[in-house]
This record gives sequence, structure tokens and C-alpha cells, in this order.
Amino acid sequence: MTTEQLRGMADEAFVEILAQRVVEKLLARQKQALVVYTGSNIGEAAALEAMGRLRGEGFTFRVLLSRGASGLLDVERLRSVLEPEKLWVETPEALTARYDTILVPAMTVHTAAHVAACMADTPASAVILDGLMRGKNVVVNIDGCCPDHAERLKRGFHMAEPLKQALRNNLETLRSFGARLTTSGGLYDKALRAVGGAQARTAAPAAR
Repeated sequence: MTTEQLRGMADEAFVEILAQRVVEKLLARQKQALVVYTGSNIGEAAALEAMGRLRGEGFTFRVLLSRGASGLLDVERLRSVLEPEKLWVETPEALTARYDTILVPAMTVHTAAHVAACMADTPASAVILDGLMRGKNVVVNIDGCCPDHAERLKRGFHMAEPLKQALRNNLETLRSFGARLTTSGGLYDKALRAVGGAQARTAAPAAR
């Protein structure tokens, strides 16, 4: 093997190592998630378990709680499982632009309706809508805002079909805006796929 061939092999190995490091850094950035909780506890236990599993996969969290969520959810339990680097109630100290991934483990009917109507009139809806407008990875657990969830009927909600359809339409609007909708049981897989897809999109130009 000639010196030129050896040099060529060394250059290829260097490029591969550099590319791998770039991919790892991009993935780490995608896993720095801004988490938005609104005031719903339907599917809470399963969603929190999924979030804990994501933390085990290397995700780090900064958490924004709506005022309703801070009164309804067990905030200390959230701190224990998520180990957030920061936790805010109502007003985040950081801009949405700093995060590539926004996870919404609990979304209320109220917030879903406001985001679907492009109303950024609460901190939670503002963050979620801004994330969608910026093309971020926005993953939403719809258990708390789906009119067809079995728990809603158990809690005494007996809605007319046109009202149910209106709420379903809000969710379809969120999907059309680019939100990745899931249930608490699918939150873990959906978040991992969102990050993987974003990583592939980012790395694609360099692979050509």
C-alpha cells in the first residue's frame, strides 16, 4: 500500500469520526427538550413514566407549568422523575428558539383550542404555537384534550356529537400545523422518532 493510499484512508477515517461527532452533538441538542404541562391529569401516570424513560435515553428537560398544572399535578413528583434543569410556573425564562424539541405531556381542551386558533394568549399556548411556527419537534400527548378518551366519560362528560367533533377538529388542526400527536402510552416512542427524524433531516445535506 502506497503512502498516498494510506493518507487517503486516514483522511476517510478522520471524516467519518468527525461526522459521527457532529451527529452525536446534533442528537444531544435535539434531546434538550422544553416540556410544557397544562392543567390535565388524564393519563398522567403513564405520561410521567414515559418521560422518565426518555430521561434514561439522555433527554434533559426544562419544564414550564401552566398555573392550572401547578395546582393539579404533583410538582415534587415531576421534579423527582424529570430532574429538570429549570422549572417555571407560567412564565419561562428562556425563549422557545433555544430548543429544538418541545414535549407536551399534558394538554387541556383549552390549550388545544387556543393553539388551533393561533391564539398565543397564555404562556403555554404561546410556547407551543411558537414552536410550531419555527418548525420545531412538537410532540403532544392528547389524552387530556381528546373528547373520546374513556376517562372523560367516567368523569361525567357527556358531550353532544357536534361538540366532540369540534374538539376532534382542533386536534386535526394541530396535526396539520406539524404537531406530532400521541397518547401517554405512545409518548416515549413518538418523542424518540421525532428526534431521530430531525437528526436525519439535519444530517442529510452533509451526506450528499
